Amino acid sequence: MQNDTLYITVETMMRFALPPSYIIMIFVVYRWLVPNMSPLTRRMTHLLLALQLLAIVMSLYVEPPSSFALWLWDVHEEWNFPATLSSVQLALVAGLALLGALVFRPGIMILRPYLVGVFLVFLFLALDEYFVLHEYRISWAVHTSLGMAVVAGTLIVAARSSRYTWKWHACLLVGLAVAALGEIHVEFYGTLCGDYGWVHVFECPHPNMWRLEEYISLMGMWLMAVGMLGLFSDYSSQIPRLRWAPCLVPLIWLLLILPFAPSRPSDVQVGGLPADVTYESGARIHAYRITKRSSSVTVRVWLSPAGWDYDGLGYTISLVDQVSGQPLASKSTFANRHLEFHFAPGFVPVYRQWTRIDYSSEIPTNQAMWVLLTLWRELDGEFVGQKFVASDLRSLNDTQIVLGELARRDTLAAASPTALAQFDNGIVLAGAELPAEAIAGDTLTLHFDWYSHEGVLEDHVQFLHLGHEESGEWRVYDQLPLGPRLPTRLWYRGLAESETWRVPLPSDLASGQYRVYTGLYRLRDKERIPVSNADGQPWRDARVLLGTMSIAN
Repeated sequence: MQNDTLYITVETMMRFALPPSYIIMIFVVYRWLVPNMSPLTRRMTHLLLALQLLAIVMSLYVEPPSSFALWLWDVHEEWNFPATLSSVQLALVAGLALLGALVFRPGIMILRPYLVGVFLVFLFLALDEYFVLHEYRISWAVHTSLGMAVVAGTLIVAARSSRYTWKWHACLLVGLAVAALGEIHVEFYGTLCGDYGWVHVFECPHPNMWRLEEYISLMGMWLMAVGMLGLFSDYSSQIPRLRWAPCLVPLIWLLLILPFAPSRPSDVQVGGLPADVTYESGARIHAYRITKRSSSVTVRVWLSPAGWDYDGLGYTISLVDQVSGQPLASKSTFANRHLEFHFAPGFVPVYRQWTRIDYSSEIPTNQAMWVLLTLWRELDGEFVGQKFVASDLRSLNDTQIVLGELARRDTLAAASPTALAQFDNGIVLAGAELPAEAIAGDTLTLHFDWYSHEGVLEDHVQFLHLGHEESGEWRVYDQLPLGPRLPTRLWYRGLAESETWRVPLPSDLASGQYRVYTGLYRLRDKERIPVSNADGQPWRDARVLLGTMSIAN
C-alpha cells in the first residue's frame, strides 16, 4: 500500500512558512497604510523593511562563509546586525513618542501622558533588546506588565482620537502582539510536531526553532515602527521643523549604544563572574558561571582562542572530591565557537561554552567538590593539556583551574529538629553524645547532630573545651563541624548531617571530673557565634555545656 504521508522537518516548514507570512504582512501594510504616510516616513518604512529582509535572507538562506559571518547575521546572537536592527526599531518608536509628547498640540488631554509612557516603555525595550537584560537581570513578568500597559493606553487614546488614526493604533497593537508571540513561542515549539492530515512534522525540538521566535519578533517590531511612523506623520504635518526627526532618531540611538557594547567587561556582558586566565597558547578565559541544580550542575565559560583558525581546542569540566582529590565526575567536549559570540575589551572575540554534568548515584551527598576546568588541544590524536601563564583564579596545578566548589544536596526532606543549641547564624546543634568516662592517652569519641535553617556561606570552626573541675585547667580542641568533607560555607537550608569527632587525649591528662563545652566561631575573625538553649536563653560565653565526664589516668 502506498504511503501518501508527506514528512517535513520543522526547519523546512519554517523556511517555507516564513515567506508567505511576510508577504501577507507587507501586502496589508503597503495596501492600506503606506499610501497615507508622508514621503519621509514612507521612505523610512521602505528602509526598515529592506534591512529586515536582508537580515532574514542572510540568516536563513545564505550559507555563511566564516564563523564571523555566521555571528554577524544570526538572529539568535547578540550585538550583531539583526540585534542592532531590532533595538533601532524599538528606539525609533520611543524617540518619535518623546518628540510627539514635547511638540505636538494634542486635541485630547491623555495623548501627551500616553506618549511619555510609550517613550519610557520602548526605551526600556530597546535597551533590553541590545543588552539582553532579560536573560540575567529582569523577569519576563516585567515585559508582560509593560506590554499590557501599552495596550490599555493605546486603546484608551484610540477611543478618544479621530477614526483616521485608528489604523496606526491598530498597527502598533498588532505589532506588539506579534512580537510578544515571537518571544513566548519558544516555550511551546515542541508541540508543532505531529500529524496534520497527510502532513507529518518531525524533528522537534530543532535548534533553528529558537530562531523562529526572532523572525516573528522582527516582524512585530517593524509593524510597531510603522504604526508610530504613521502617527508621527499625521501629527507632525503642521510642524515642518520635525520633518527630518525620523531619520535622526536611529542615528542618535546608534551613536549612544555602539560605543558601549564592545568595551563592556565580559562578566557584565554575560552575567557571569569575572576571570582573567591566560594560557601559553594565547587562549584566555574571560568569565564563567556555575548553575547548581538538585540533579545537575551547568558550567558556562566565556573564552577566546589564540586565533580565528585555532582548531582542536577543547576543555574538560571535572568534579573532584576536596578531601581525597579523586575525580567523581567529568565531561569533555570540543570548544564550539559557534555557540555564542561576544566582544571583550579590545574587540577580542569571546565564545560561550557550556557543559552540564548530571549527578550519578556514585556522587555522594553533602560532600565538598571542586569544579575544575582543564583546557586542552587535540594534536595528532593526542589531547595535550594547555598550561596557563597567568591566572586570577585558584589552581591545583599548571593546567587545572578551580572555577568553584559545590556539594550535592540531600533532597530528602529533613524536619526541623528540637534544638539542643540554636546559633544566631541559623545553625542548630540538634544533639550531642559523649561518654560518661574516658581514659587519658585513649581517644575520646563524641557524636554531634547538625541542622541548618539557612545557607551559611562562610567558614566556621567548632571548638571543644574540657575543663578540669579541681585544677581549673583547660584543654582546647578545634575542628570543622562536619570535618573537611563539608565546610560550613557550603551548608544549605535544610541540611541535616552528623559527625563523629575522635579527640586524642594526652597521656598526662589529669584524672578527675571534666566539664565539656562546645560552640562555633567564625574562621575569618575568630569571633564566637552567640548561641541559645532550647528555651531561648543565651549560653554564657557563647558556648554550650554538653555535660560532665570523668577521665581516669
